[in-house]
Amino acid sequence: VNLAALLFCAVRAGHSRPVRALCLLLAALTAVILVSAFWRMRLYILAYGMSVLRAMTLWAMAFILCCLVLACVKALRPSFRFWPYFAALGLAGWIIFNLCAVDGRVADYNVDAYLSGSLEEVDTDYLASLSPEVLPALRRLYEAEPSEYLAAQIGALESTQPGGWTEWSLCLPLYS
Repeated sequence: VNLAALLFCAVRAGHSRPVRALCLLLAALTAVILVSAFWRMRLYILAYGMSVLRAMTLWAMAFILCCLVLACVKALRPSFRFWPYFAALGLAGWIIFNLCAVDGRVADYNVDAYLSGSLEEVDTDYLASLSPEVLPALRRLYEAEPSEYLAAQIGALESTQPGGWTEWSLCLPLYS
């Protein structure tokens, strides 16, 4: 909402200095909200571990921050074309997010945090519900703390074959 209001005012005000100053103030206050949201998300991650949804939330916060910067440029330079940069930034960010094997990174973070003692418990049921990208992390956990339940989860993941093209991953061959 703040980003839309900022863009609307930046476009409608044109070269009005007071409106541009208010647009920048709105951007700064929105940045404070983003920092607060990031801090709370960081606390959730430290207490409960990383999840795919939390990773998506962090990606969205970074995207909003970048869009705020673009909107500030639009407020300062009314001739700046915001939407092409917005679309390119969103598309590139989403492609990069999806190519970085999020499931594997989530599992790595949670297992490493658990093994280092900074996370009290690792939710192997959640990790096993993700893709086979989590296998290396689960194997490391099994080496550190073997259990029959974890061995069964690893076995089930190893025998899982992608059900269709929607489950394909560029990183999948690396983990099988």
